[in-house]
Amino acid sequence: MIYNGRAVNFVEVQDEAINIIKKLKRTENTKILLYVARLTEQKRPLLHAKICNNLYLKGHDIALLMIGEARYNGKKKKKIKEMNSECV
Repeated sequence: MIYNGRAVNFVEVQDEAINIIKKLKRTENTKILLYVARLTEQKRPLLHAKICNNLYLKGHDIALLMIGEARYNGKKKKKIKEMNSECV
């Protein structure tokens, strides 16, 4: 492990991640797609959300977990929420 200068309780972070994944899994076969990046225009998180939503609507048992620093403006966050998708 490379120390990055941050005091992080990895057990708490791991437990939180496990709980989030359990909530996202609708069935035993649900695949969790992980997006780890800054939530900025350059990283195109809205595109990732749309792709996941389209795959979900076509019958794929998937969910998208987005993790990153939220620098995204309110309009884009609203668009993602308006998708009202079970997968994002």
